[in-house]
Amino acid sequence: SGLALSPNGNHLIGVGVDNEIRLWKHPSLEEVFRRRLETTPIAVVWKQSGGEFFVSTNQGVVLGMDLHGDTVRSSGKRGYAMPNIILSPDERTLAVTTADSHIETIDSTSLKTLKRWHVSGMNDQAIGTICYSLDGRQLYSHKAFGTEAEIWDASTG
Repeated sequence: SGLALSPNGNHLIGVGVDNEIRLWKHPSLEEVFRRRLETTPIAVVWKQSGGEFFVSTNQGVVLGMDLHGDTVRSSGKRGYAMPNIILSPDERTLAVTTADSHIETIDSTSLKTLKRWHVSGMNDQAIGTICYSLDGRQLYSHKAFGTEAEIWDASTG
C-alpha cells in the first residue's frame, strides 16, 4: 500500500507518484519529513518497532528508511516495478510482487534477493496482493483480476 500507519500508531507514511515519501505525526498530521526520490515509490511497510520502514519503487529499488527520512539500506535498481511489499512475521524477509507476475523474497538486512519465481498461469496479469501466513512459512497471492488465490512455500517458491 502507498499509505501505512506505524505499528505504535504514532506516524503515518505516504508514498506517491510525485516521487515523494512523506512522514506525518499521527493523529496531528504534522509533517515530520518529505523526501524526493529519483524513482517513484509505490508501496511501504513498517517494521514492528515503528522505527524503520521499507519502500518499494517502480524501478525495483527497495529502501530501508528511518524516522528522519535517512536511507539505512538500499538494494539498488532491479529494473522492474514492485507494486506490493510485505514483511514476514519474524521481520527477516520481505516479499514483493513484480509487474511481470513474479514474487520475490528479499533478506530484510542485506536487501539481497533470496528467491524469485514466476506465478504460472498469470499470462503476465498483475498479482493483486500477497500476505504471509502467521508463522511466515507460507505466502498467499491473489490475482489483481479474478478470484484465484495461491499458496506458496515462502522459502522455496
